[in-house]
Amino acid sequence: MKLAYFYIVNFLELCINRILKHNGVNAAGNRCDAIWCKTKVEVCLKSMEDLKHVWNMRLDDKMQSELMRELNRDDDGEQGGGSGTGGAMSFFGGGGEASAEPSAPSMPISALLLSDMALGEGDAMDVGRERDALAQLRDPNSSDNISVLSHVRDAFRFTSPAPEMRDPLRMVFGKEDPVFQWNRYDYGVSFLPFLPSLPAAVSISPAACETNRCFFLHLGLATGVHPYALQFAFRARAWEGLKGVATDDFTRDMVGTVLDPAEFVDANALAFLWPVEFSQTNTRVCIMSGARERPLLMVFTPTALVEVQAKDVIIRCDGQHFTLLGPQTAGVLASLMAVFKNAGLVVMETEVDSKSYGAAHGTFSIAEYLGRYLGA
Repeated sequence: MKLAYFYIVNFLELCINRILKHNGVNAAGNRCDAIWCKTKVEVCLKSMEDLKHVWNMRLDDKMQSELMRELNRDDDGEQGGGSGTGGAMSFFGGGGEASAEPSAPSMPISALLLSDMALGEGDAMDVGRERDALAQLRDPNSSDNISVLSHVRDAFRFTSPAPEMRDPLRMVFGKEDPVFQWNRYDYGVSFLPFLPSLPAAVSISPAACETNRCFFLHLGLATGVHPYALQFAFRARAWEGLKGVATDDFTRDMVGTVLDPAEFVDANALAFLWPVEFSQTNTRVCIMSGARERPLLMVFTPTALVEVQAKDVIIRCDGQHFTLLGPQTAGVLASLMAVFKNAGLVVMETEVDSKSYGAAHGTFSIAEYLGRYLGA
């Protein structure tokens, strides 16, 4: 019973406090999993009631057994042991030795619970469809991805919705150091506000409804590339490149997050997927992560950067969500890096270029990849 209770409580904790509270649970691509999860939560809650009932029955049996032992001790007759035992059993509903213990279920409760939670035939079909949908999201050749991309009229000229304004970020160091303060712009986690012209049928596709896209949303806004087009080009490059990367290569863990649907993107993928357009615009990207008290900087600098003309992008990552810091003024990032180093804070600088990665040879160009797939 303890094992059954352990299974139920941990499953409910996972579903109720984590999965069903995730910001992507209602996305079209997650619909089958969400329905399955909610159904099994109901099963578990019912199982908790059954477990409570069985537990109470066993407590009653224990109390009866203890009372029976007390009666046996109080009976000082020669036949007190036998008649007292029989009387006690009859009084509490027992009729003989066979009914002294409640009949055991044919299977342990934990096994019954796991059996009830197992996927049925309909569930298996839904999971199969869900698996196919996820595979389609990873594949740049899929009709869903191409259909959404075809409705991005111009990847480098587009209008964006107004962001939500979060609490400003203010950083103060020594008395002699400058004070840094930025607004925090939050463009959400979905591409849909940036795709107003999608037909109804396309707008409910997994490609359009994918959530947790904050990395591409804020990087795209900051660099002047439509967020969906930016993601498409990154995924196409990663899809192509990873075919030539060994399974035990550590870079797979970082670059692979670019392809994972609705998952958090590892910004370190920029070290291997750096578009030539970023270098051409003299763009340097800084990801500020960690606690506010002791943040760290990851700075991606193109090899031919002209410092005095640098277009700096600073994106804040709190571990669960990316937001854009601004406005940026010339020289602020260079000053911030110097202050961080003087304060003993971590600054990781990576020099990047649009080189080949794995099986993806030649220069990585967003425009080239978009043209290649739209023209196919």
